[in-house]
Amino acid sequence: MLNRHYMKFAGILVAMIFVLVIGGCGSTNKDEVDASIKSEINNVKEYLFPVQQGSKYGFINQRGEMIIEPEYTFAKQFSEGLAEVWVGDFFTAKLGFINEEGEMVIEPQYELVKEFSEGLAAFSHSKSGPWGYIDKNGEVVMEAIYSRPQPFSEGYTLVGLGYFGSRRRFVDRNGNVLANKEFDDARSFAEDLAPVEIDGMWGYINKEAEMVIVPRFNDAWSFSDGLAAVQVKNKYGFIDKTGELVIKPKFSDAGVFSEGLCVAQNKLKYGFIDKSGHWVIKPKFIMAGEFNNGLALVTIMNISLKILWDRGDFMKSGYINKQGKFIWGPNASEIPEGFEAGWEERSKK
Repeated sequence: MLNRHYMKFAGILVAMIFVLVIGGCGSTNKDEVDASIKSEINNVKEYLFPVQQGSKYGFINQRGEMIIEPEYTFAKQFSEGLAEVWVGDFFTAKLGFINEEGEMVIEPQYELVKEFSEGLAAFSHSKSGPWGYIDKNGEVVMEAIYSRPQPFSEGYTLVGLGYFGSRRRFVDRNGNVLANKEFDDARSFAEDLAPVEIDGMWGYINKEAEMVIVPRFNDAWSFSDGLAAVQVKNKYGFIDKTGELVIKPKFSDAGVFSEGLCVAQNKLKYGFIDKSGHWVIKPKFIMAGEFNNGLALVTIMNISLKILWDRGDFMKSGYINKQGKFIWGPNASEIPEGFEAGWEERSKK
């Protein structure tokens, strides 16, 4: 299934063919149509993804083209137009944020940061905390008094108080604690519900901190697309917002749905399922992340005599599209049987 970006390109190609067909008929102003097509092409959204080339990190677009040259010690995914980058030696690097033009907009000065969400990002000037929150200008909005912070979601962040933060609280950007309640553990709000742990079992609360799905699961994840992964004994399935199991527990591990697909594990390998619980991309990766703007980061293992002889790296990571094809990552000789490459050779130069 083509994603929406490729569908948009298809629409542009159809428009160009239309111009060629009618151009000689004098029934359309060709210059106006050409200007419209150029405008449409320029408006196609370009998404950026961090990649490692040699010892440095840069960013490619969804076609595997290098857009921001590799110059960072480490880099993470863009969120709300900004991406975390590391500058300096790996063990002493300072962390800052760049924009999608590759410009440093928040200078490297932090020991730890998390991605921006709802205009705020968690930061720490020490590798052991405490944590606070900054805005996109780098101004401190919430003082560094928290531990174990999460990105903001639906008006709340999830934090611990004290050095270890063994108890969890939902806090708004003014520092107000939701219903003055604490939980053994919790995960972020999504679709108006949040998973919380009480006495070793997980359930779901609403934004009044009322329990709407009673704790009866061994583990639980946030809702997405109306479904949430829960663990029953030692297997994961999915519930709807009434708490009913709609995909029976049969997976060794599972995440959250993103762009219609969800990471799930079977027999130590990860793949991607649809909302019916059927495999869309069969489990064959040793690690896998969520789809984001049409691509997902995955890791494969290829143990061969040649790699062992050459003392090569038998674990390789790259980005796949929703057809399960690599658009950036291991070269053809490093991909074991059963995997597909979808890039052009230029992306591997």
